[in-house]
Amino acid sequence: MILYKSNERNFDNQGLGVLINTVNSVVVEELNGAFELTFTCLYIGLGENYEQEKMLFENVLKDAIVKVKVDNRPMQLFRIDSVNFDSLAKSKHCHAMHITYDLLNNLTEVITATNISCQNAMTAVLNSAVLPHRFTATSDFTSTNNIHFQFVNPINAFKGMEYSILSKWRGEFIYNNFNIALNRQRGVQSTVVVQYRKNLAGLEITDETTPITMMIPYAIITIDEKEQLIRIPQRYIVSPLHDEHGRVISVDYSSEMRENEFTTAEQLLSLSESYFVETQADIVRLNIEIDFIDLSQTVEYIDFVELESVNLGDFVTVYHPKYNINLISQVVKREILVSCLGKYRVTNLTLGNTRTNLSEDINNQFGNILGDVARTVSSANARFLGVISENENHLTEHDVAISDLQKRVEALEIIIGGDEDESS
Repeated sequence: MILYKSNERNFDNQGLGVLINTVNSVVVEELNGAFELTFTCLYIGLGENYEQEKMLFENVLKDAIVKVKVDNRPMQLFRIDSVNFDSLAKSKHCHAMHITYDLLNNLTEVITATNISCQNAMTAVLNSAVLPHRFTATSDFTSTNNIHFQFVNPINAFKGMEYSILSKWRGEFIYNNFNIALNRQRGVQSTVVVQYRKNLAGLEITDETTPITMMIPYAIITIDEKEQLIRIPQRYIVSPLHDEHGRVISVDYSSEMRENEFTTAEQLLSLSESYFVETQADIVRLNIEIDFIDLSQTVEYIDFVELESVNLGDFVTVYHPKYNINLISQVVKREILVSCLGKYRVTNLTLGNTRTNLSEDINNQFGNILGDVARTVSSANARFLGVISENENHLTEHDVAISDLQKRVEALEIIIGGDEDESS
């Protein structure tokens, strides 16, 4: 771990020196999330290097920069943003953010662009920054989008607001000192297989959601000035993974039918038949925590040692006996113990974003899951009743709207009643 002054611009040297007396130095990096370092610097005050040690300890200050080795990337730069001095222990407890987050203190001017590539959009954000900097941007996306930003910091423009670059292109960020990349996929498919075992120290696998395995699509559209309920011929879209563990929901396709000027059950089927392919809502979501320190105390550690070599964004196979299926899970968080001598060791991994297989554009699929599932989790019947309740004090002004909603609720009751009759 090498220490530099806050205004240093050349990092191809040893700076102020190597911080030898550091303990509990941990880097945490999350996929499209935080990238931070915590460490404690001790002041021993003994030995022949007394003066050098004293100088380094005194220069461990807010805004100073440290360089550490975290993975197969070049050594990464972190800027200290807080220092807590313990006078009794003669130590400083420090927190630092990756150098990329220097951009939080900058501000972009007004940016508006149409049909712009991802890399050019990121570059436009950086070029419009008020304060000078040395950051560059790259991307492997070829698609274009429209952007508009007005007086926001570059980090928010990249990923911290509703219409950010990340929200438009999806993808996964890779920070490499002063270069910021947004690519379709950061990691690779690993050959590592994790097999769930109960009561294994250091390995915890939890189910985050109950998968949706049956979906009832419907639409309420106006034909000849009359609202009609449209259902598909087979009534249900059933996942190939359907079993007793899944749940059933209904999905309203009324707006999609109107947008496409569709009116038939066959057209509704064409909109809904690929629901499970598009949303992966039928796949169980697993959250997997792997603590290599605890795991190293078990005889089963040999089966997991390969996981220490996987990187953030990589994909591993997870076998879960409850579902009797191999799931592809992505490394979404790493905790790394770093040393002052440039060595590092993975101490904790978090796996998430579970799916059954990999597609050509994994990130777009992941990005769609949350939005699609959120749109369908609550039954439409409850949603319509809630809207009616909110408007019951405004009947005079909204008679037409409430009448429309009441018709929709009645239609949904027909759906629910019909389905219960079939199942009985």
